[in-house]
Amino acid sequence: MVLLAPVLGLEPAEAEGMREAALAARTGKWDPRTTWLDRMASPGFSARDPKGAGQVLAWLDVAPLRLICDELAAIADAPDLRPRLGELARPILVCAGTEDRAVPFGLSRAIATLAPRGTFGGISGAGHALLIEEPRQTIEAIASFLAQPDPDQESAR
Repeated sequence: MVLLAPVLGLEPAEAEGMREAALAARTGKWDPRTTWLDRMASPGFSARDPKGAGQVLAWLDVAPLRLICDELAAIADAPDLRPRLGELARPILVCAGTEDRAVPFGLSRAIATLAPRGTFGGISGAGHALLIEEPRQTIEAIASFLAQPDPDQESAR
């Protein structure tokens, strides 16, 4: 299993912040476009890669605002699955950008730490948009993980 910049549980204050953001956007008090790049990309990304920054901003053109609000609210209200990570029997790779401001880096790292067969891949310098900001690092981490033999499948042969 490969997870990119995941979150499986929020602290109450973080969850409340997401709920408030969703409500503010729904009621027109906040336009996500004004802070989208700041949350989704690493600092200075738009200057380094204007085309990539345009791709990240285009996410807002593809998904209706209602859907983005629904996602924020769903993440805020989702049950905390971190206590269940110990039940995962399969290998898991968690990749997260060291500059991610949408999902705190530590939350993603904790998922890999709590999973019995978890591996963490920190993508240096990337924000939440791993595959746009650092595609080579991200793909190399995934390819390396997927190339590793699975001891469970080896013993079944």
